[in-house]
Amino acid sequence: MKLRKLIFISGLLLGFVQTIDAQNLLITYPAPQGTELKNDFTVKVRQPGGEWQAIATYPVKVDEVKEARHHVELASMSYFDFNGEVEVSVTAHKEEIETARIRPLSYGITPQVSRNTLTFKLNSPRNLSIEVNGDIFHNLHLFANPIDRNNPLKPGMKVQISREKGRKEFNHKLMKIVYEDAYIIVIEKMQGLLSVNTDRQKERTAYTILNEYVQRSGKQHRVHIVHRLDRDTSGLMMFAKDEKTQRTLRDNWHDIVTDRRYVAVVVGEMEKDAGTVVSWLTDRKLYVYSSPTDDGGQESITHYRTIKRANGYSLVELNLETGRKNQIRVHMQDLGHPIIGDGRYGLEDVNPIGRLALHAFKLCFYHPVTGELMRFETPYPGEFKKLVLKNK
Repeated sequence: MKLRKLIFISGLLLGFVQTIDAQNLLITYPAPQGTELKNDFTVKVRQPGGEWQAIATYPVKVDEVKEARHHVELASMSYFDFNGEVEVSVTAHKEEIETARIRPLSYGITPQVSRNTLTFKLNSPRNLSIEVNGDIFHNLHLFANPIDRNNPLKPGMKVQISREKGRKEFNHKLMKIVYEDAYIIVIEKMQGLLSVNTDRQKERTAYTILNEYVQRSGKQHRVHIVHRLDRDTSGLMMFAKDEKTQRTLRDNWHDIVTDRRYVAVVVGEMEKDAGTVVSWLTDRKLYVYSSPTDDGGQESITHYRTIKRANGYSLVELNLETGRKNQIRVHMQDLGHPIIGDGRYGLEDVNPIGRLALHAFKLCFYHPVTGELMRFETPYPGEFKKLVLKNK
């Protein structure tokens, strides 16, 4: 799978408007002559109690590639520079505002809404996604940037922003990069590769391989761990490229991640088409124990949906409400349908494909910095699907 989301903004800045008082500085930029604009929103900004200044709104393409198919939508983008405090006004022209969200939710920005206009305050630079009436594809990307006093803008300066800038070629047989920007890297990991080293295991991992990759860029020295996949589980996982982004993701994981889904092949034919497993898991290092009642362990919740039954196996989709160690493997054992190839929680002699039949195929989340909705999906592994092909 090759998935790339690209936002490319190019403009010629013909001048700027600058407002200064003892504490605050606000800089807005007029639209270059002839530049295409977008009129879904009117955006204005001002210092508290000051005069509103209109900000140009530009079209920005959001390209989702899913199984080699492109789906392009036009969202909106505006920007300004400031320090101190500012008030922001956003007017939606398509419809009256019934609901409004400003992401990332971790910033805790709650706008005031009056008919088709929302307002809010900022006291520090933020990259925001403003969503009106739940529309995540035609939202407003607002870049409220800090002022670079060491490199002041001048009339006629040409500005180009690209998420692809500085990307290095990456090739590795056990993992591939499916998305990268200045803040995060999303990879697809093959089975057999550890996510991160342990005290007892010092072999090469996804973490060490990515560290070597970012060090070649000359600017970053390491990536930062956000979550893990078991060694024998393949699929999508995400790393942060700085400590601040790592903290944002870890501290707000349940707000930021909207869909994290796995596919597995289990032994036997599932009795139900769908259901939920709830138990309390206790990690004893070599084995995770499950209890149907609260015994002091961690509450763990897994939702499942049976996709297909054939040949004594079932193809199952699994959605994690919690993310405990070995959670899916233990819960499938609890149901009496262990995952194929799971020697620890299943049957060692049932392994027709020579691997654990568990793959993290879907990962959807709000970008921890821009608030943009990110969607990544891989096909089910072909060897999984072959197991449930009905024999002729």
